[in-house]
Amino acid sequence: MRTVWTRLRPVVTNPWLGFAVLAASVVVAVWSLASVPQASPLPVLLGLLPWTIGKYLLCPCGGTRCR
Repeated sequence: MRTVWTRLRPVVTNPWLGFAVLAASVVVAVWSLASVPQASPLPVLLGLLPWTIGKYLLCPCGGTRCR
């Protein structure tokens, strides 16, 4: 098990992979939101605003684990 984690760790902790997964999830969410005619993106964006401020502005580590 240790050798598997040793090989997967650089891939899982890669910041570019994390950004790609986040970008893909945003694209899928916007694409599916566009298919619902009564949905408005404004409440979604207003809901994400406090989370974004808390995670990236108020966290002293910039959204990563402090060491």
